[in-house]
Amino acid sequence: MEKNMTTADKIIKWTFWGLWIAMVAVCSYFIMANAAWVDYDDSQVIMYTGWDKPIFGFFVDPAFGRFFPLDYTVYDILPIFYDGQIPPFAHYAIHVFWFLIYMAFFAAIGLHILKEEKPIWKYAITFVLLLTVLGRTYGHFMQLWTGIWTIFTFIPIFLYGYIRFAETKKWGYGILALIAINYVLYYYETMFTIPVAIGACSLLFSYKKQDKQERIFNYLLIASGVLFLLLYLILVVPRIERMYHHYTHDSLLVNAMKILFAQKIMWLVIVALVVRVISFIKKKADYTIYDSILLASCAYCCGAAALHLDYTLYYTPAAILALPAILYFAKQYLKPWMVLVLFVGLAGFYCRKLPKEIKERQKLRKEYYANICKFNDIVATGVDMYYYLPENPALDEGELDIRSCKVMYLESKAGWYQNNPDFKIARIEENLAEFAPGLWIIDKKDEQIFKDHCPLAHQLSEPDFEDYLLYIVD
Repeated sequence: MEKNMTTADKIIKWTFWGLWIAMVAVCSYFIMANAAWVDYDDSQVIMYTGWDKPIFGFFVDPAFGRFFPLDYTVYDILPIFYDGQIPPFAHYAIHVFWFLIYMAFFAAIGLHILKEEKPIWKYAITFVLLLTVLGRTYGHFMQLWTGIWTIFTFIPIFLYGYIRFAETKKWGYGILALIAINYVLYYYETMFTIPVAIGACSLLFSYKKQDKQERIFNYLLIASGVLFLLLYLILVVPRIERMYHHYTHDSLLVNAMKILFAQKIMWLVIVALVVRVISFIKKKADYTIYDSILLASCAYCCGAAALHLDYTLYYTPAAILALPAILYFAKQYLKPWMVLVLFVGLAGFYCRKLPKEIKERQKLRKEYYANICKFNDIVATGVDMYYYLPENPALDEGELDIRSCKVMYLESKAGWYQNNPDFKIARIEENLAEFAPGLWIIDKKDEQIFKDHCPLAHQLSEPDFEDYLLYIVD
């Protein structure tokens, strides 16, 4: 169809790419603007790549059931360009680079799936698909506290390679898909469910229709996931003391239902699966790779739910994995204008809070940078500093971990801006009859307890950080 495009079709095509360039340019600007260390877990990035150290292997903690050694390793290229401190600006530059790849591959997937449609539908639907994935994931490209944005980027790379390999049987596409999925396997523990589910479902339901190359590819997908699982069982499981993320005490079923309702895209996955099952029963459809993708997104959610993860961030990979399959089946069963309306609805839902999110992120960057500078001005006076951790009220182990982490967050950020990687704050882990003079860092939950013990302390109006306050004892 591309060869027979009219002038009007070419105008539609170049309008699409013009809008794509404008969209990614604006989004890239806000990823970079006012770059600063802000969120909690970015302290781990500061401690390593912020100080020109490799971060590989840091995120292997068997005691907590963690095994994602490649997380944040995309930053390890930065020491090539820097000697000494590496600023957050450089880290966000990497985010922009991968964000462009992310949007480019999703554009390629959308245009490929819709290649037989008229240009007006092909480019319009692909554009709202891009708005959907943008609204669903963009906020994480503006943050340094999680490496999950890398998974977001490699999923469309994997999907594009997988789809093109299934059609062409060219191993160049197959190798691209295998490299992408094997890389992200070691980014989060639940990722192994994706290649195993895709490979197993494809072999189970369409083995006879596959040639030798397809079977080998699916066996390699399964082997990739199984290898990760074996490493986890051997290296991590025997050493687990307690799981890292058990946010909820709900039953497995209740937690799974909560997550399902929180993930609107997964509603469409269930609808698509029901439609496909009915089509198979009536023998009106053959099994496709997109069925495997739908089932893999469900398998991923089941794995995360089994771990009682109730933070929607961890389920996002399943949602973006499923989007190309939803687009494919929507195209199969609906008229083009209906597909467009469906994705306009999705895009509107996920993008509705995007301007506010960008504004709040930029505000937080500016405020945190200003506050950390004021904090360092106090540090420069040589005042003694303490972190207050009362014996009462009784704190469980998880709460103690969180509060200890807060100190690490502040130490890493303040130390980086002071060019002092060894900056430490004295930790007071018991109630004192008399509080030593100096600067006291108080968790907001403990503010009243501290005031009761030390009525002469007075709060500094600034800086005031997100979860703790600063008090001066004369």
